[in-house]
Amino acid sequence: MEDAWAPTPAAYDLCLAIGTLDSVNDLPRSLLTLRFALGEGGLLLGALSGGNTLPRLRAAMRAADEVAGTATPHVHPRIDPAALAGLLVSAGFNAPVIDVDRVAVSYPSLDRLVDDLRRMGGTNLLRRRSRAPLNKAEYAAAARTFAEGSADGTEEVFEILHFLGWNSI
Repeated sequence: MEDAWAPTPAAYDLCLAIGTLDSVNDLPRSLLTLRFALGEGGLLLGALSGGNTLPRLRAAMRAADEVAGTATPHVHPRIDPAALAGLLVSAGFNAPVIDVDRVAVSYPSLDRLVDDLRRMGGTNLLRRRSRAPLNKAEYAAAARTFAEGSADGTEEVFEILHFLGWNSI
C-alpha cells in the first residue's frame, strides 16, 4: 500500500492508485511518494471514495450518536473533490483533473448495507473508532433515519472520485 511504499525515484511513467488511497494514514505524503516515483511527464491515474459517499449511513450514525449523547466516528472519513485537487497540486502534480461519479445503489435496510460494507472491507478503518456495538435504542434511531433518508426508502449513494495528475518537473 502507498503508506509503506518506498519506490525508486523517477522509476515509472505511470502509477495507478485504484481504490488504494481511501484508507492511507497520510494522504498528502502518499501522493508525494507517488509523484516521486514518476519520471518527468509521468502520469498518476486513480480513483477513491469521495466525501459524499454513503450520506444516508452517515445520517443514520449521527442519529445513533444523538441517542447516545456523544459523537463517535462510525464511518471512515472521505475527501471532497476540491480538497483532492488541492492535495494533488501540493504534492507537485500539474494540471490535476477530478471527475465525480455518483452511483445509486438500493438497500432495503441498514443491515444489508452494513453487511455489504463488511464483506468488501469498506467499514471504518480508524484505529481510534469505537468498537462498542450500538445499543438497541441507538440502532433503532439509526435504522429509522436510514429508512427515511430516500424517497423510496432504499437508495444509498457511492461517490467515486476519478483523478489524474502529471509530474512535470
